[in-house]
Amino acid sequence: FGEDVPRVPHTYALPLVSKPLFPGLITSVTLTDEATIEAFENMTENNKGQPAFISTFLRKNLATGVTEGGVHLPTPEIIHDENDIYHVGTFAQIQRIQRGSASDEASSSQSSAKTTPPHPSSSQSS
Repeated sequence: FGEDVPRVPHTYALPLVSKPLFPGLITSVTLTDEATIEAFENMTENNKGQPAFISTFLRKNLATGVTEGGVHLPTPEIIHDENDIYHVGTFAQIQRIQRGSASDEASSSQSSAKTTPPHPSSSQSS
């Protein structure tokens, strides 16, 4: 926390549906996009024993992951337009990634993320 938060030049941005991640809590996130799952797996495997971090943002448009017509977004973790997400998010550490079983309807992965409070110097003053 605070000064112990690593400074990383770039992170993956992950839009969330229904609920944001809050600092200090551990929660799971279900991913369905195979490219996103593979990118997160590669990131955690190739991080030289160090924790992997992502930036998470709550969806502004289609925040529930369901369209007005009741259709579920096939890949809610893909950002198609930056205006679809809030621009303030949470910096999160990936604790583990667990693939769903082969019998799952769609390829999915459960990611447990521990959220980390932002570094004090990164906060903006009003």
